[in-house]
Amino acid sequence: MHLFGHFWTTVTYFANLLTLSPINPPGPQQYPIPGTSDVGLNVPHPHYPIFKPPGGHPQGPGSDFKCNYSRMPGWYECSTPENRGCWLRHPDGREYNILTDYENDAPIGVDRNYTLVVNDGWVNADGLNFTAAKLFNNTFPGPWIQACWGDVSAELGDRYCIMIPTV
Repeated sequence: MHLFGHFWTTVTYFANLLTLSPINPPGPQQYPIPGTSDVGLNVPHPHYPIFKPPGGHPQGPGSDFKCNYSRMPGWYECSTPENRGCWLRHPDGREYNILTDYENDAPIGVDRNYTLVVNDGWVNADGLNFTAAKLFNNTFPGPWIQACWGDVSAELGDRYCIMIPTV
């Protein structure tokens, strides 16, 4: 595959030379980041995107997490290792990307429910007892919360702290 890439680059170079196309067009140049892809365009349903987000756990707990935009028919994932600036794209040209005003416009995700019970307790995280710790579900650190852009919902348990200055 690597040999084919070099061959195709050479063919493209000579085609540009013969047609008098500019070899280095004006403006900033973008090149793909070398290496292997950590995420594939995996759209298991042809009408809406469901995919593993970039940077997710490759294996172990949480590795099966997927972004689910089943309420957005026609959209598809457009984030690649070479271009993380795009998240979702519609065939008519609309996009959710890094320029989207995320405070006023977001894709339609799914409900993700996490129960967080906040308790006072103590923890010995670095060799010293800290007796004024806030524990989430009696653990420190608390549970791993995963969500995708547009996902909503959180639920507090029966005990929660009104003031949590460092959360």
